Amino acid sequence: MMQTIKTRSGDYHFEPVHLYHGRKKIDKKVSRENLLIIRDILNKSKLRWGLIFGTLLGALREKDFIDHDEDTDIYIFNEDRKKLIDNVFEFEKHGFRVARYDGLLMSIIRNGDYIDFYFFKKVFFGRNSNGHFVPKVFFSTQSTIIFLEVEFPTVHKP
Repeated sequence: MMQTIKTRSGDYHFEPVHLYHGRKKIDKKVSRENLLIIRDILNKSKLRWGLIFGTLLGALREKDFIDHDEDTDIYIFNEDRKKLIDNVFEFEKHGFRVARYDGLLMSIIRNGDYIDFYFFKKVFFGRNSNGHFVPKVFFSTQSTIIFLEVEFPTVHKP
């Protein structure tokens, strides 16, 4: 069933895509390409974002995506959600399409691999996204790490 996202540039229509949770391994080559493209778009948009969850763990521990992971995880401050949404047409220019959007999470897909954007809202003592609580100290400032030979933002003291 077709869904619509209202953006500053007009309505964006998409057909939700069934994602592979637990059934598909990440394609590291495609995910590298996807993440580098998204990094450039997000940096130009000047919103607060960074690597999180399995993507951050892989970047720190393995210096690569985790073999058995299935997606790329990025956090977005909820206050910047509208800025991210306003980029859906830019994502599309680069071959991405929205796979799902429910106000708490947005997934985009390109060449069979997807990126999840988690919108972290301010709550008492931290931020929360879809049941994932992160203490305030980790969002007090951002840190950066080198991953895929370039700099990426992430939570404070990952």
